[in-house]
Amino acid sequence: MKATEDKDVIKDLELTRAFTLLDDKNPDTASLEFHKIAEKLFEEYQIAKGNTSYDFEEVEFYLYTEKHKDNHHVYPRECQAGEWFVHYSGVDLTFQTLKEGDKITQCGGILIRRIKKVGESSVGGPLRCLMELFNGQEEPKLVKKERENVEPKESSRIGIKNNTMQDERQYRFVVNENTQIKTDYCPQYTKDGIVIKPKCYTYKPK
Repeated sequence: MKATEDKDVIKDLELTRAFTLLDDKNPDTASLEFHKIAEKLFEEYQIAKGNTSYDFEEVEFYLYTEKHKDNHHVYPRECQAGEWFVHYSGVDLTFQTLKEGDKITQCGGILIRRIKKVGESSVGGPLRCLMELFNGQEEPKLVKKERENVEPKESSRIGIKNNTMQDERQYRFVVNENTQIKTDYCPQYTKDGIVIKPKCYTYKPK
C-alpha cells in the first residue's frame, strides 16, 4: 500500500536512496544519516487519515544491505519506496528494495513507534500505531505540513539485542518525550491473514 503518490516527498525523505556507503563497522555514520531523515520527518511531515492528522513523535530505523546487515533484525520485504509495510511488530514507511537478479541487496524502513493525533493525546507503541492508522476504511497518507523546528533525541532501539547484549546502535529518534500517551484501549487489527491483538500495557518511552 502506497503511503504517498508524491515522488517529491519520496525523494525528499531519501526513500529511494541506495545506502551503499553504510556498513556494520561504522554505525555512527548510519546514525547521522538516519538522524537527518528523522528530523525532516518530524519537522515537515505528518500522516493524514480522513479529517484526522498525526504528527510523528518516535521512529526507529531498520536497514539491510550487504555491508550493513543490521544483525538480521530487518523483516524481509520487496517494496517500492514510500509504501506502508505491515508486519508482526507494527508498520514501516519503506525504503526502496534493491535487487541483483533474484537476490535482495537492500531493504528496510522506518518503524513508527509513537504518533500524536493533532489536538489530542499521543498513541504509543508500534502495534497501537498500526491499529490507530489502519483500522477502518480510510487509508493513512504521508503528507507535508507547515514546518516546525525540533531537535530529535537519539538512542538505541527498544528490545533489539546483538546475541544477548542490547544493540547500542543509535537508530531510534524521539521528540516530545514527556507527551501524554493514550493507553486506554487495546483494539485488534486484521490484514491479509495477520491477526494482531496486543496486550494492554502502559507505554513508557525509554
